[in-house]
Amino acid sequence: MYANLCDFVLRLYKGSREHDAARFMDWALDHTRSLVPFDSAVWAIGVAGVSIHCAHLHQLPTEVFRRWEARRKTDAELNNLVEAPDGQTVTRSFYAPSASTLDGDVKHGIRHALCTTARDDTTRLHHFICLYRSSTDVVFSEEECGLKEFLAPHLIEARHNNLIAHFNRHKQGAYLSGICDRFGLLHQVEPGFEELLRGEWPDARLPYLPAEIASAAAKGRQTVIETVHIVFKLVPLGDLMHIQARKMSRHIRLSARERLITKHLVAGDAYKEIAQALKISASTVTKHVNSIYKKTGAKNKTQLAKIIETAKQKG
Repeated sequence: MYANLCDFVLRLYKGSREHDAARFMDWALDHTRSLVPFDSAVWAIGVAGVSIHCAHLHQLPTEVFRRWEARRKTDAELNNLVEAPDGQTVTRSFYAPSASTLDGDVKHGIRHALCTTARDDTTRLHHFICLYRSSTDVVFSEEECGLKEFLAPHLIEARHNNLIAHFNRHKQGAYLSGICDRFGLLHQVEPGFEELLRGEWPDARLPYLPAEIASAAAKGRQTVIETVHIVFKLVPLGDLMHIQARKMSRHIRLSARERLITKHLVAGDAYKEIAQALKISASTVTKHVNSIYKKTGAKNKTQLAKIIETAKQKG
């Protein structure tokens, strides 16, 4: 058993570096089956004392989790497990009807459950990992209960490593990465990501994203958002969202008209030529140019061109 356990842990961490983040939880649960056989599973994540925010269903239909919050509050045994003391890893096994709190009757193959709640000490998020068997003839043993409790922190840490590996594979210039769910709860961030957010939203309730960004993430679509000081790229990652963020360059903070005039300036056009091209007065061009130089810190066209080129390289 000891050799099998060592091999399991080594393969788990190796897999966390190799597998795609969108499919890692399924792979990790399948890997767990080699030590603790089961038929289906739920891996849920949330904040202590708050509703579970997201749940990854392994070989279960989405309806299993549909009424999670409403029904778990009526099940004292399962609720106490989910709300285990902060920082503790707790594992319990039980039969239906407790297992059916997840709307799992016989048709979903949930007859006996082995559930563990544990905290990710890096993110301070709580993970609730529940394995199910479809038959009560082979229930989870006390040994399997202890084994699952040992494995849970490794599964959580492996997921943490997997997201970091995802960040590294998709690194783009000065962008910092974060992963959030549909509620705007951050699951993982690169160093500096939260500080970047606080620079624009000093009162942000991290690990929750500011409302404007959380609202965009909830739509689950790829998009780009520009706020006052930050540009965000949002890309779906399974049921989650990969968010990349960086400070706007001084060039990007220019107005649409200022950006257009900047292009003419960098191209070497004279003020009169710019005025004719944009059908505005020369005095208006001069006013915009003064604003451009003030915002970018440039003193002339040559310096402005260098600033624009640097901004493009960083972006």
